[in-house]
Amino acid sequence: MYRQAMSVGIALLIGAGCLNIAVAAALPVSATTVESIAYESIANLGNDELHSKGIGLARSGKVAEAVVALRMLTERAGATEKAWHDYLTVLQWAGSNRTVLDLYQQRYAGQENLLPGYLLRSIAGAYYQLEQFELAQQYYAMAVAKGEGAARLPQAEAAMRAGDIEVANSLYEALLLENPRNIAAYLSRSEMSIYRKNFAQADLDYIKALALLPDDEDQAMRKRQIDANRAGIYIRTNELAPAIKLLRPYMKPGAATRTMECDYVLALRLRGDYRQAIAEAQRLWPDLRDVPAYGLQAVADAYLRLGEYDQAERIYSLVLEREPSRTAALLGRAYGFVARGKLDDGLALYKDAWHQDKRIGSIVAADAAYFFDAGRFTAGKALYDLLLVLEPSKPIYYRELANSLLRHGMPREAYGVYRRLAVMPEGALYGLSGQVKAAVAAGDYRAAETALADLQIRFPRHTLTAEAGQAYGKRYAGSATFGLRAFDDYKGNHIVAWDHSGDLALGRDSWAVLWGDEVNRVADDLEHIRVNAKRVGFAAREHWWASRFWVSDYRGAGQSEVGGHWDADLYLRDFTKLNFAIAKQPLKDVQAWQNGPVMALSRTATLNHRVGHGDYYEVSYTWDGYSDGNRFYGWSANYSHNIFERGKKSLDWFAFASRGRYRYESPDYESPAARISYGVGTVQRWQIPNGYWEWTNGLGWGYDKPEPTDFSPYTRLEHGYSFSPSHKLVAGIEYGGRTNRLNNRHGMLYGYRQFDVRYDIAW
Repeated sequence: MYRQAMSVGIALLIGAGCLNIAVAAALPVSATTVESIAYESIANLGNDELHSKGIGLARSGKVAEAVVALRMLTERAGATEKAWHDYLTVLQWAGSNRTVLDLYQQRYAGQENLLPGYLLRSIAGAYYQLEQFELAQQYYAMAVAKGEGAARLPQAEAAMRAGDIEVANSLYEALLLENPRNIAAYLSRSEMSIYRKNFAQADLDYIKALALLPDDEDQAMRKRQIDANRAGIYIRTNELAPAIKLLRPYMKPGAATRTMECDYVLALRLRGDYRQAIAEAQRLWPDLRDVPAYGLQAVADAYLRLGEYDQAERIYSLVLEREPSRTAALLGRAYGFVARGKLDDGLALYKDAWHQDKRIGSIVAADAAYFFDAGRFTAGKALYDLLLVLEPSKPIYYRELANSLLRHGMPREAYGVYRRLAVMPEGALYGLSGQVKAAVAAGDYRAAETALADLQIRFPRHTLTAEAGQAYGKRYAGSATFGLRAFDDYKGNHIVAWDHSGDLALGRDSWAVLWGDEVNRVADDLEHIRVNAKRVGFAAREHWWASRFWVSDYRGAGQSEVGGHWDADLYLRDFTKLNFAIAKQPLKDVQAWQNGPVMALSRTATLNHRVGHGDYYEVSYTWDGYSDGNRFYGWSANYSHNIFERGKKSLDWFAFASRGRYRYESPDYESPAARISYGVGTVQRWQIPNGYWEWTNGLGWGYDKPEPTDFSPYTRLEHGYSFSPSHKLVAGIEYGGRTNRLNNRHGMLYGYRQFDVRYDIAW
């Protein structure tokens, strides 16, 4: 699920269990139990005895206890420099590399000429483990100059990792010239060549090393260890296929070590073969109690990526029982909580993981970006907000959050984050350029122009300034729509409507003029009328609101009326919007027009809310007043949910319900005492080159009180085709059936049909 940057993520996932870059015992010393036991047994020893005891413990492999003894010695009065040298050396064996370098800088910085070769070698090893290869190379060279011959091979490795290939090859060649059967040199160069992606050299040296293995009973075991080390490096360098190929032959009962089995499962997991990783783990490990923590981690991660969160949580719990501070397990568990909707629990674990290892910020950001891409915007925002609290001075997280918001259709919220970024010393360029793009997307051209002017003054020659200028130049300037609709139903109503409308932006202030012209032919079984409507108006929009107003002139059958419309959108957030509308217009009914015409003053309040990519909610309330004294009150609710969206196909289901009532039933137009309707349906959509197909199927029920309930299924097929980004044609055909319970007819009858076509132009 979560996507780590390779430099941090794979290292966290592997931990100390995989790779031969450190001895198996090289773990940071933090076991208080070991320390207390060691302290009790050595506290009364003299300095010389304590020194000897510490060296003996280290040589016998009890590195943790040796560190306790030698640290105790250095804290005593009269501790010799030799004691300090040995303490730093054993501390490096224990893997406390950062501590080693801190103590070295405090006591011996600039005194390298006075230090023994073995200590310089340990300092070099600490730098190497921390991947500071150039410094490691320098200190190995100093150790060799002090007669530390064993430092020559790691010096070559450090030179290779530092990219000093010519020096590294000369060191390897010198070692092989002295001893052409130097297996360690061949293996070292092979492994370092893998890091450098020089696979031909790596394979050549590997074959030479295998040919030099002694022909004895231990040969197979030695080859197994060589292959295990080699596979580990392939995993660390993200070369997963060769790692799996190396390890697969050993995946038989008794043929591999637990470490090799863990590496195999880990490689499968990293390659994305999650089902296979789980299956292999179940086959190899019927009992999980003796499986190393990083192997369990790999299985838990595989479950996590498959969305099997309960299984992942079970195994993460096992890992954390053994290693409560294992950062990778905390991250996986945190992701699982957030993915299951337990946001607070997940955020707390992410915070704990960050306090343990502050390098994981990039991993948390990657998880946040993944949640955004999956349509889990609340989760994505929460993770980014956590990062902004933990690392408030890092511009990269502000930039990533703002980019994610803008990319997923939230320009208003993105604009606010870009503003915060713009006031940071290292974020002004990206913040201002982002403000321009976000403001243009939100329709706030005045804010976009202000940010662009500042950007052009401060960064006149930068490519981001040019991109922002292009975005401002391509802002929405206007549109026009031409449409035709034909509709008829079982009641004998027939409507044919042709219309065209448009808007034209005026300058930088987000104002626009509106126009429209509409011709309606309205008929019933007895007669028909023709009503023409012309309208003109204006619109304005700013950052968090938009409003439209126009006046309409209606003429037909020798009569005329003046109407109008006003509506406003108020954005609470990008995906939460309130709409208020007031409109005065005639009823499109033959009898209502001829006997009046009957004008309706309609007032509507609507709340729209979208959650991620998948869920859309809408509720509205309408209250109308008619010129004949009638009144209407009603509400409606709509909901839709995305079932799946894969590639160019998507499927949604929807549900709707409404209820309305009139003051009285008019003889001139349809106005039942109460009208109730509800239903469900699906929408399938296929993206095609330059367009789409959309198929809607619905099942509706409804009744006019007190009449029986009617069943009204319908289907609609729509096709959209884009001739260019600014020219689009949309055509649809719709057909509905119904039962007529009022006449006791339960069979399906003709309900209605509709055809519509629309051509849109934007500039």
